[in-house]
Amino acid sequence: MTAFSLCVIGNSHAGAIWQAWKSGAVAARPGFTMTVFASQASSVELDYRDGALVPLNQVVREMFAYTSGGKTSVEIGDYDAFLLVSLGFGVDMARVFSRCSVVEHLDKGPVETLVSHACILEMLRDQNATSTALELAKAIRTDSAKPILIYPTPFLPESTIQEWNDPCLTDPALLESIVPRSMETATLLANEQGCDVVWQHPDTVAMPGLTKAIFAKGAVALKRSLENDSKHVNPEFAALVLPQILERLGQADSGNAPADREPEARVA
Repeated sequence: MTAFSLCVIGNSHAGAIWQAWKSGAVAARPGFTMTVFASQASSVELDYRDGALVPLNQVVREMFAYTSGGKTSVEIGDYDAFLLVSLGFGVDMARVFSRCSVVEHLDKGPVETLVSHACILEMLRDQNATSTALELAKAIRTDSAKPILIYPTPFLPESTIQEWNDPCLTDPALLESIVPRSMETATLLANEQGCDVVWQHPDTVAMPGLTKAIFAKGAVALKRSLENDSKHVNPEFAALVLPQILERLGQADSGNAPADREPEARVA
């Protein structure tokens, strides 16, 4: 049996991955282990120090200990691969359209700032270029040539679109035009940093840029379940993407029952 250790670093979106893995719903090869370092903070700020990623504040340090089973920093050399969850990386059309409009908005009414589709792509590229995910990837590359996967922030659930009051967020033709190209641009950007991107499973997508409402029901963060949440997803969502992650790492094994998923002693 060959051991393989995956390090997961993420924000509250890592909660679904964590719960899906602990549930035992996804099988991996014998010897595979997963250690999760996640915090509910909107920005997981870490400092690179002598081969380790160290939290810059006590809240993140305590959450890392809670999710990892007692570890408060990431020793880069201890892991065979890394999964960076969300951390500002992804395609969020609601966020972009809150700042500017495209020509399709003119059919809905007057606009203040009109930009081209090409400009939207550049905006999304710039957002991802400055994401915490890519910052951490650069730090990891200081000490490790092991695989780094990025699991982007899930698309907004379709059930919450009314909160944004923007009809273009449900315009199929517009989304088909922009979202796939944005995903491709983000993937190429990650590849430039030596990372691969695992986008959410097609079965979870209502239309480009939107997640099916069913995957927001029973959504989870790290310490609690979330009702009527506008951005998080449930473990069933993560259970669809985890096999893809394991496949990329050569660690998928449908013929073996998952190992014990219960975390070690936690620090609250």
